[in-house]
Amino acid sequence: MLAGASAVNGKSNTTNIGDLKVTVKGFGTNNVIPSAQVYVTPAGTATQRVVWTDDTGVSFFGALPIGLTPVRVTANGWTFDDSALSTCTIAPDLVTTLVAWGYRPCTAAVTVVDTSGTPIPSASVAITDSRGRAQTLPTDTNGLASFTDLIPDTWSVNVTATDRSSATGVIGPMVSGGSYALTVRLTKAVPPGSLRVRVRTIPGAAINGASVTVTDSGGSPISGSPKTTPTSGEVFFTTVPTGTHPITVTKAGYQTTPVTAVVTSGVDFIPRVSLPSSAASPRDPRGGGRKGDGRPARGRPGAGRSDGGRV
Repeated sequence: MLAGASAVNGKSNTTNIGDLKVTVKGFGTNNVIPSAQVYVTPAGTATQRVVWTDDTGVSFFGALPIGLTPVRVTANGWTFDDSALSTCTIAPDLVTTLVAWGYRPCTAAVTVVDTSGTPIPSASVAITDSRGRAQTLPTDTNGLASFTDLIPDTWSVNVTATDRSSATGVIGPMVSGGSYALTVRLTKAVPPGSLRVRVRTIPGAAINGASVTVTDSGGSPISGSPKTTPTSGEVFFTTVPTGTHPITVTKAGYQTTPVTAVVTSGVDFIPRVSLPSSAASPRDPRGGGRKGDGRPARGRPGAGRSDGGRV
């Protein structure tokens, strides 16, 4: 107790000093928990004070400085949600009351295997509750990560491992004292490919200053897209996910040219995109001639398309 202060009927009689009454109960039963240890860190200090709960589940702290006073509770066989206690604030000349709810701790066993069911050791298993509090454990030689003393909640699970695609899962909603298990299967990671897009005129000269946009299957630009061609007329995209990617090339004075590229794992795919001048006559999609005149078009065939890796 602070010098010169006293507690009268549960309330300190010193100005700008307050008291704290913490009642510890079991969640779901409302039964009091005696002999719990209640820790407080008075405002403006780094020193903890501890008081055990009595037979009525109550601990009392007199003559506390006003302000934020984090509370922490421990009891044998119980777990407590500290985040709900960490915002306790002592008011001046008043008794602040707080109920700390205890939960029977939950457990969660996460087993990580490959697609054949073989355990994956040394995988990283991260679980996160609804308030964003996370715990991470590695799997043992049996592919198992065991979590104990968990607050009953719904926990999201994220699993990663070397040379494997990551995977997610959910445990819960939990009930007090429950035990839960989850098996997560990881597939082999597919290394990305790359794209080296070469932009040329119809005669074959490099085009400087063209905008090259590469998108994924959902229409969103991939990492690093768009890029602008330098004097070489070539741009390079690394770590491109495998699959079919639309490529759109634009430059003032040239017709917009969409093409597609099929990216495979570990392959540097080199599509060549030939841009017709905006002054060029539109081509008949059925052949090489201009629409309606029946005459062959001049210039190199293949304008406005990807040559699929040709130099």
